[in-house]
Amino acid sequence: MNKFIAFLLALALGSSMHAQYGTAPDFTVTDIDGNTHSLYADILDQGKIAVVQIAATWCPPCWNLHTTGALQELHEAFGPDGTDQLRVIIYEADPSTTLSALNGTGGNTLGDWTAGVTHPIINESPITLPMSVWRPFGYPVVNIVRPSDYEIVLDTRNATSFQAQTDAINGANIDGIVLGVTTVEGCTDPEACNYDMDADTDDGSCDFDVCVGCTYPLASNYDAFATVEDGSCQFVGCTNATAVNYNPYANVEDGSCDYDTTTSGCPTDVDGDGSTGTQDLLLFLGSFGQTCLD
Repeated sequence: MNKFIAFLLALALGSSMHAQYGTAPDFTVTDIDGNTHSLYADILDQGKIAVVQIAATWCPPCWNLHTTGALQELHEAFGPDGTDQLRVIIYEADPSTTLSALNGTGGNTLGDWTAGVTHPIINESPITLPMSVWRPFGYPVVNIVRPSDYEIVLDTRNATSFQAQTDAINGANIDGIVLGVTTVEGCTDPEACNYDMDADTDDGSCDFDVCVGCTYPLASNYDAFATVEDGSCQFVGCTNATAVNYNPYANVEDGSCDYDTTTSGCPTDVDGDGSTGTQDLLLFLGSFGQTCLD
């Protein structure tokens, strides 16, 4: 049976039957650039939606979908260089397909499948993906895999534009992921010890009991929510005792040490910054009553 007849049969089956969704089996494949991709470890377990197109270089509907650029646009907008919410892979499922066919220069191809494509393209022989799962009825299939349970929940082969692909995936309500809308999880309650001002989605981690941190307002890492001192306070300044601006309370060196005794003309300039200010007064009061040794 030649490939054209096989394609017509597969198309007829595909048009007369509904997609048979199920659990996507794990795979590790190598793309035509030599990079490996593991479905579970690299994509789904990272909370990303997997978009796996099963295609053949000689398949007209596959080529028509490919030339719309819809999947490439998905990759650019929502892939690792976009909002980082999904991964797109094209899997060429004819084991006889050559690299030259993918490049549009060999036989059994409708054009160059690599031109302008930056997402992975897989071309294996023999093929390692079970086609009974990934392509049960014919070409093409665009499998949308949910990260939370590895289920294939959608086939977007009929979505022939970037917007149509986006709408179809968002319409499936996959683990609360909305393509184009990123979320930052954390504690969103300002009254909590671990309130995160950058979080827009509460993750249930808010702590209202003991807030541990640096409780000294003059420290560089002062935590306004802390009620229990944890000894982490950082006081930035000159830590070298031989410097004229040595700060006995500093525990983080800032490179400001001055060894020129003529730098400051103020005898009350305790921290040696060239002026008498609040910090000098605090340093003086902190040392008040101490015995000075020769």
